[in-house]
Amino acid sequence: MGFFGGNTTYVIPTNDMFLLGTLNSKVTAFSHRQQNSTIQQGFLRFIALYLRKFPIPATPPAERRVIERLVRRLLALRGEGPEAAALEQELNERVYRLFELTAEETALIEESLTRQTAR
Repeated sequence: MGFFGGNTTYVIPTNDMFLLGTLNSKVTAFSHRQQNSTIQQGFLRFIALYLRKFPIPATPPAERRVIERLVRRLLALRGEGPEAAALEQELNERVYRLFELTAEETALIEESLTRQTAR
C-alpha cells in the first residue's frame, strides 16, 4: 500500500514509538496551540519550524518502554473503542508526569483542549 501526499507533506523519518506518543499527547497539542498559529478549522501544522521548539523530556528507559507499548497497542487498535480511550488517557497521564506538571496545570490543559474540540 502506498501513501500519497496532497499538496504539502511532512515526515519524521523514525520508528521511535516514544517520540510518536509524546508528540501525539495532549501536552504537545496544548503547547502547540499556545505557541503557533492554526490553519482553517483550527487544525495544527506540525512543521519543523514549530517542532524544533518543543522539548522532549529526558525519560528513564523503563518509562520509555511503557510509553512505547501503549503507542503500539493504540496503533493496533487504530485509536478506536473503549480500550483505546483508556490507553490514550494513560499515555497522557504519563506524559504529564514526564513534564512534571501539577494537577492544576494538567486540569488547565484538559479544560483548554476540551473547549477547543467543542468549537
